[in-house]
Amino acid sequence: MLAIQPSNFSSGIARELAWKGKEIGETIMVAEVATRRESLKEVLDQIINDLRREFPNAEFLLEGETYDDEDAVIEIYAPENDLNNISDKASELSLCSELETGYFILTMVNSIEAYPIR
Repeated sequence: MLAIQPSNFSSGIARELAWKGKEIGETIMVAEVATRRESLKEVLDQIINDLRREFPNAEFLLEGETYDDEDAVIEIYAPENDLNNISDKASELSLCSELETGYFILTMVNSIEAYPIR
């Protein structure tokens, strides 16, 4: 999030909002617009590689079908004792990548016993 200051904008509604916020002593927060500098494949590879380093016993599948407005779905299969930790880490990485790139990547974590490829 960015704090809008009137000097950050040369014209437009954002500058007007910043001045109004300054007049009433408020800082107006706006989300930075994410730019897609990396391809979706690069972002997916980065998330999976980060998770693999921390959870080497996990398996990953890229779901070919999305459910709603996701750009991609990563299915993660991990041992029972890693499920909570890998779920938290996957959610964190997904959120960070969405804020940085704009890609919405859904992560789904399941027990390794449910891994469909044997």
